[in-house]
Amino acid sequence: MNEHPTPGMLRALALMVGLSARAWVNRIAAGFAAKRAARTKPSGTPATVRRPTPGKRRFRIAIAVLMLPLFLWQGVVVAGMFITRMADRLDPVPHLNRDFLATYGEKMQELSAMRAEAESHANPEWTRWYGQCHERVSEWTIASLRTERAVRDLPEPEREAWVAELAARLEHEGVSAARPVARLILLPGPELWPAKTDQSDLVRAMALFYLLLAVMLLCISLGSAIQDLGQVEGHTLWLASLPTPATTLFLAKILEYTLVNAFLWLTALPLTAVMLGCAGWGWWSIPVAIAATCAFGATLSSLRLGIETLLRMRFPPGSLKNLQALFTLGSLGMMLVIYGVMFAPRFTGYFCAYARRFPAEWNPLSLTAELARNGSGFASTVIIAATAAAAIAAAVTGCAWAVRGGFLIQANAFVGKRAAAPSAPAGRALSILGKDLLLLRRDRNFLVQTLALPAFMVGLQLVVNQDMASGIAHDFRHGATLAYGVAAYLLVNTAMGVLNLEGGALWLLYTAPQPLERLLMRKTCLWAGIAAGYAAVTMAILAWFVTDLPATAIEDILLVLAGAVVYAFIGAGIGILASDPLEQNPKRRINVAAVYLFMMLSAMYAHAIYQPSGFAKLAQLALSALLAFALWQKVRDRIPYLLDPTAAPPPTISVSDGMIATLAFFVLQGVLTLLLLQAQLPIGPAVTIAYGAAGLSVASFCMYLFWRLKIPDLGRMVGLRARAGMRAPYARAIGIGVVGGALTGGCAALYLGLIDRVPALHALRAEVVELTGSGDGRWWFAGLAVVAAPLCEEFIFRGLLFSGLRRTVPLAWAVFGSAAIFALVHPPMSVIPVFCLGVATALAYHVSGLLVASILVHAIYNAIVLALQLH
Repeated sequence: MNEHPTPGMLRALALMVGLSARAWVNRIAAGFAAKRAARTKPSGTPATVRRPTPGKRRFRIAIAVLMLPLFLWQGVVVAGMFITRMADRLDPVPHLNRDFLATYGEKMQELSAMRAEAESHANPEWTRWYGQCHERVSEWTIASLRTERAVRDLPEPEREAWVAELAARLEHEGVSAARPVARLILLPGPELWPAKTDQSDLVRAMALFYLLLAVMLLCISLGSAIQDLGQVEGHTLWLASLPTPATTLFLAKILEYTLVNAFLWLTALPLTAVMLGCAGWGWWSIPVAIAATCAFGATLSSLRLGIETLLRMRFPPGSLKNLQALFTLGSLGMMLVIYGVMFAPRFTGYFCAYARRFPAEWNPLSLTAELARNGSGFASTVIIAATAAAAIAAAVTGCAWAVRGGFLIQANAFVGKRAAAPSAPAGRALSILGKDLLLLRRDRNFLVQTLALPAFMVGLQLVVNQDMASGIAHDFRHGATLAYGVAAYLLVNTAMGVLNLEGGALWLLYTAPQPLERLLMRKTCLWAGIAAGYAAVTMAILAWFVTDLPATAIEDILLVLAGAVVYAFIGAGIGILASDPLEQNPKRRINVAAVYLFMMLSAMYAHAIYQPSGFAKLAQLALSALLAFALWQKVRDRIPYLLDPTAAPPPTISVSDGMIATLAFFVLQGVLTLLLLQAQLPIGPAVTIAYGAAGLSVASFCMYLFWRLKIPDLGRMVGLRARAGMRAPYARAIGIGVVGGALTGGCAALYLGLIDRVPALHALRAEVVELTGSGDGRWWFAGLAVVAAPLCEEFIFRGLLFSGLRRTVPLAWAVFGSAAIFALVHPPMSVIPVFCLGVATALAYHVSGLLVASILVHAIYNAIVLALQLH
């Protein structure tokens, strides 16, 4: 007797849907678990896997439950904006602000009374007065109509024609010629929906949009949503080994695709609920929208199941990779179309023009829009339910017939054709680059996701944000910034994964007769070249539309190309340092925080494009290049520990930490200064406040990160505490600081004397004196030079940068290197004395071991220079 009966249809359905839902929840919870483990695991402890306790699991589920309404609300708001725009475009009765209509009605009543009064008196003065008042009301009407939401996004000629036509209609028909609506509509209601006789165009537009949404969701499910189109889920194969009918398994897959589909429920459900609410369903719109979304999803899932089964039965996995790439590319294209329809006025106009001729009833994916047609609710509900049931039955029956001779074929994973032997051995010119190029050629899905996504992002920005296109036409710097953004986005998906692309075969690179660091650098060169090529092509296309290309455009072009190359190495270095090559899930091999760090650093570099000074642009490029060098120096230390999850280099302050802090301080103080100047703050307080705020923010954040990394003896490492065994360390540091400040101040006095003999430098000095010579500005700049600058800069350049260099290179290189970087972030006129100051402060910090010495040297030097300039 069988003690374990075969699971029935309901049991199999519950198993498959439950397994899929649990896998989806686990993928979300894994991210929280990884972040929590990274925060709580002590430094140097082995990486272990631990099951979450029931309390933690419930906590993660509670977070997901709390986040779901936020995403749904966002979908409701976007759907409301789209339906409002559609109703404004397609309703034959124009939508106008109810306050405007009320005021217009009152004015017209007053004009009617004035006209009757003028006709009764038959006085030319009364008639002329009435004409003047009528002309003023007409001007006010036209000016008010130009601000209406319905015409705000129209092109200039079309807007003026619409305003003139509507003003004439209001003149003849009064306020009954328009539909009163609120000026600001967060959630549209029945007041926006056209009358029963005027609903045809809007319903057809919604039907066409549902068709576009269905095609996008289908392409997403067949493309990027599936990890491998040629691979069947393990639990499906397990259930197929039981004596369970194939129809049950395929029915369970349709339920799984319908119920466990976040894209479907976050897009179709809010759109349907808002549409039904506008159509007058009231509170019934929510349950009806849920049922309609289930039917819409079931029809879509049936189509997806049929396509999947057909492709898996007819094509080998190698070909399925290429088809999956096509579906991914199709999903990007459809997403671009949908975003254009929803947010771009020009695309909305084309969409509405075609929607008027679209047959809404001919396809089952557009039937949901028929629920919004007044008087057809019951009939539409029956048709939608019958269509979904028919689609499910057809898909289940057809797929079961397709696998009647066996379930999905898995034995052809490595089927191929033996190629003819090459006439000569392949060259070694490409070596490791050839392997990555071969990966791109073979894996079309990876090719699309890495190389097509940047082009999609450019198109999306130009479609959704049409003001950007006009801005690029008038200022090429905007185009250069967009081109650099394309390159940076490409590097996120490519250069940051140079280590992760090796997967489980990473150990093979250790057997190569070349250092692993050199191999990874060659791989990075490939993506650096591709990113620079993308940036060059983007700038060439955008330059075609620029009305007046400035002479400084060549600087921006070179800056963007150099930035693409430099930040390829920065992204690769950050990705290698933040990767776990032993992680089985490829999507979790790199820490998400590292991606955010790279995006923040790349955004800082974009600030250089808008710098008016060529020296400032060169300084930021040099800082970025030095950061890349420092990161790869850290990569060299990390490489011996890549294959050992229990070992890691001891935490310490490195050169890369100092370079990141320097770059952040350099950009942040410039941005804050610009914002404060735009807020009409005088230049003295603006520069001082921005400088102090940037220094305090960078220093606080760095100390917090070092504390999180558990760097030993942090206070002594950054010069805040004296070294052990020193006698009277603070008195000694003060003495060194006073002597060093006097010596560097004397050198500055000699330099200022030489400036007067050079006309160009003398003019620059006069500008500085004029800038700081006012009464209030003088005191602000004095506080900046003597207090804020020494405190902020010495912590960053000596406490972090010099300390990191000192642990890596000899003392002389550390002194001169930190001094050169210190001089780069100062104006070109003061490069020579500031370099000398950097050497003196580095030596003072090295001898005393305390930042007090370098701060005093810096403060005394600035005080002497400021006194000599002002007097």
